[in-house]
Parts: sequence; C-alpha cells; structure tokens
Amino acid sequence: MGPLGGDEFNLIDPGLNYGWPLVSEGDNYDGSDIPAHSTNTAYTAPLIS
Repeated sequence: MGPLGGDEFNLIDPGLNYGWPLVSEGDNYDGSDIPAHSTNTAYTAPLIS
C-alpha cells in the first residue's frame, strides 16, 4: 500500500532508488508526514507527482 495522495509516475532506470517508503510526495494514512523527495538527494524524484 502506498501513501495517501502524492501519486507518482516514475521513469524506471536501473540503479536508481525512488525512495519509498523513506520519501514520498504523499503522507501516511495516520496523517504523519513522509519527507518529500527534495529533502534527500540520494533518492530520485518522480517524473510527475
């Protein structure tokens, strides 16, 4: 199960890490925040969210 909101379209490339569940453009279902991709450059941001 993914996050609440923050749907993503990722262009999958070998070797890249898209960060789920450590980063996301959505939130947890209990209302707690999931850090956005922009907070950690180690993860590849989605093409569209």
